[in-house]
Amino acid sequence: EIRRVEENLTDLYLCALDQGVSSIAALNQSACGAFRYNVEDVRRGGDKLEPEDSETISYGVALQPLDRLTLAIDFWRIEQTGLVGVFSAIDHLNLDAVRRIEQGSSDPALERNAQGQPIRIFNEFLNLDSRVVRGVDVSVSYDLDTPIGEFHTALDWSRLTRFDQSPSSASAELVAAGLPASAGGSLLERDDNPRNRASATLSWRRGDVG
Repeated sequence: EIRRVEENLTDLYLCALDQGVSSIAALNQSACGAFRYNVEDVRRGGDKLEPEDSETISYGVALQPLDRLTLAIDFWRIEQTGLVGVFSAIDHLNLDAVRRIEQGSSDPALERNAQGQPIRIFNEFLNLDSRVVRGVDVSVSYDLDTPIGEFHTALDWSRLTRFDQSPSSASAELVAAGLPASAGGSLLERDDNPRNRASATLSWRRGDVG
């Protein structure tokens, strides 16, 4: 079990009560700043988890146009099903708001105190449907012998061309209400998924030094 506190989460439910609206669409979310709370996120394993399945396809080519120059390009695709993860804390809060405001129910994972304020989320790991990731990796390396030693340089660039996750039924509820869902749709340039990554290295060796 992992416990941590998620800070400054906006509670759309209490904000909607304050504004007297009966739908997320009618809510002025920019005026909900007074309804921010620190919520304990309790993460734990679920007894209904099934193993993930993953299928990877890759193909590429490497060329050596010069003795010491190597060029390589790889195209790859990964499809994961039964992806194991957790619903984010803000998604739980928003899901509870959607269900309370528009459906007359609630998110059972979210605990509120006697004043209705959110205080705790019992966040179980779930199988979050499927994910498809596709990209390309390009690398260039060059070796150079000089009187002062051997130099090796390398440039690597990776580009994500697709990072899509099928929304779970709970995520679909958020999307239908016009709210973002962290566990569904395109995850490109969200969280730690930049479209482009690049790195460069330079190493030197002379005899046993380097």
